[in-house]
Amino acid sequence: MNTEKELSTGSDDGHLASLAKNSEELLRRTASYGGAEIEAGRDRLKRQWESVEDRAVEWRETADERLRQLARAADECAHRHPWEAIAMAAVAGAVFAACWLKRSSSRD
Repeated sequence: MNTEKELSTGSDDGHLASLAKNSEELLRRTASYGGAEIEAGRDRLKRQWESVEDRAVEWRETADERLRQLARAADECAHRHPWEAIAMAAVAGAVFAACWLKRSSSRD
């Protein structure tokens, strides 16, 4: 099971970490209680949590793969059209600088 630090890398992951911590705490606190209903609830919670963890791993792996594909496509495009890529980078840099300068001047 992932630790809270591993899960809290982003805002959604922070919520996931909180859910994990609270679920584990609930399981610990109810460990001493018996009864069929409590055991069934505890087992259901464990199964659901494992399912959520599995899906989170799948989503992260899918996102990683898609980002790698996007990076490869951008690299190939930049190699096929180097001057256009340089122009796009210059325009993006100019827009960023203009926004940054405007934001800096509005604080003064």
